Amino acid sequence: ARVVSQEAVLESMTFGEQLVLFEETTILFGVHGQALANTIFLRDGAVLILVNEPKGFGLKWMFANLALTSRVHVVLIRRPEDSCDDTKGWGGLKDHISFNRNIKNGTQLDEELFELAIEKALQLRSLPFENTTSPSITIVPEGKCTPVVSDRNFKRTEL
Repeated sequence: ARVVSQEAVLESMTFGEQLVLFEETTILFGVHGQALANTIFLRDGAVLILVNEPKGFGLKWMFANLALTSRVHVVLIRRPEDSCDDTKGWGGLKDHISFNRNIKNGTQLDEELFELAIEKALQLRSLPFENTTSPSITIVPEGKCTPVVSDRNFKRTEL
């Protein structure tokens, strides 16, 4: 398989050029931000590798859910400093605004985490993707946090 890496500055591209770029992309690596709304234009079975700013892991759901509903696999990168509480950092608009104010210039990522994410994305991309296949969500590195099943954050509605 041929691998082509391309950095794109969407602000300098026409909308048509952006559409072509996303339609041809099979693995998209992106930092949490509005440009990731373009995951809706990725082909079925493509992979979004999503990285958030440190301690912003809870923000993942915004673009991960968009990708999943667009039939795109998602690989989430959990940094060592990120909480194991998947809801931390996602308190709605209030947390998002304070998070954006704290973003530093440039996002850095450990090389080992980057390689793990790319390896997982390549595995997902090699799977046959048909109409019966559901997109998946994977967190790297795996096993950092023990999954906790709790219904304390959910309201139940009786029918």
